[in-house]
Amino acid sequence: MILSPPRVVFGQTMVLRIVFGIVALFFAGIPFLIALGSNPNDFPGVPVGLAVLLGYGVLCFLISRTRLSIHAEGVQRTSALGTKEMLWDEVAEYRYRIVPNQTGFAVGGLIGAAVQAAVEASQWKPAGPPSITLVARDGRKLRVTPNVQGSEEAIEMIVAEVHNRLKPELKRRLENNDEVAFGPLRLSSQGVAWRGKDTIRLDEIDRVGIVGRKLRIRRKDKYFSTLAVPPEKIPNALLALELIEGLRAWAGASQIAATFS
Repeated sequence: MILSPPRVVFGQTMVLRIVFGIVALFFAGIPFLIALGSNPNDFPGVPVGLAVLLGYGVLCFLISRTRLSIHAEGVQRTSALGTKEMLWDEVAEYRYRIVPNQTGFAVGGLIGAAVQAAVEASQWKPAGPPSITLVARDGRKLRVTPNVQGSEEAIEMIVAEVHNRLKPELKRRLENNDEVAFGPLRLSSQGVAWRGKDTIRLDEIDRVGIVGRKLRIRRKDKYFSTLAVPPEKIPNALLALELIEGLRAWAGASQIAATFS
């Protein structure tokens, strides 16, 4: 159980309330319009419309009660429906996902989204805000989505805490020339392999990162990525990327040392 005061508390964005507000105005407006042209005894349009708006107000109140807080012991999500929490030591893994950015559709539908995705891919940047799902050893899940105000900061804090607990053992194994598995992705001092396919040697890797909505690894002198998979298919995907970069730096330093030995 989490007992310490929160380090930081995050509320909810206005996005859901705006979306539900548009829907509420639509469904409240129809009864109002019908009431203008009918006998109130035949159809109580005004009371129905007011009831819809009242329901929207209650929904906004419930959403406003939702809070995400980061504590020394773990992370906690509180809402009108109750409290869900997960201690750092209970976290077995996390799943990192890029949520589609809606601005592309706003500037031209599918064509606009395609153009935006191409630009983001060329710049090697994510195609939208992240979300993360923490998975406990007993299967419980706790999700942080872009509906949380300051979600990127919250996710960075959560990921840092999880990495601090998982990374030392994985680094030790890699330093002992053992293989480390992140689901179907496997790392070693030799390189990176996906689903048992040929290993991509460390000195062959040009770039790695979250690009668009995928985790990509590109070989040197190649335009297209050798590996491109959604990061949510890889447990602890950001930790895997961090270790790959560490292995590349270590391999480069070893080659330099060998050159001057």
